[in-house]
Amino acid sequence: MMNVISKQSYKDCFFRGIIFLKEMVSKMSKERLFKFLTLVFAILTFIGAGYVLINKGQVNAGYAVVPCLFCIIFSCLCPSKKKSGKKKGKRK
Repeated sequence: MMNVISKQSYKDCFFRGIIFLKEMVSKMSKERLFKFLTLVFAILTFIGAGYVLINKGQVNAGYAVVPCLFCIIFSCLCPSKKKSGKKKGKRK
């Protein structure tokens, strides 16, 4: 006998996944969220570039460029925590 999964259970699973992601993102700090999104879009950039190369350039290069732009945007939005121990003052 085959186990048949109804469309309703697929919807329930999808909505549970969305709720899980929403809770996970709400617990993240801005810095961590932007770093995570930067990593995701960097991976998508390489996948898109590979897809373009596999198809010998016959497909749109936007498959690689668009995720790259989002990667750059999120990496620029990520607040940096640079703490320098040096005090600004006059040199002797």
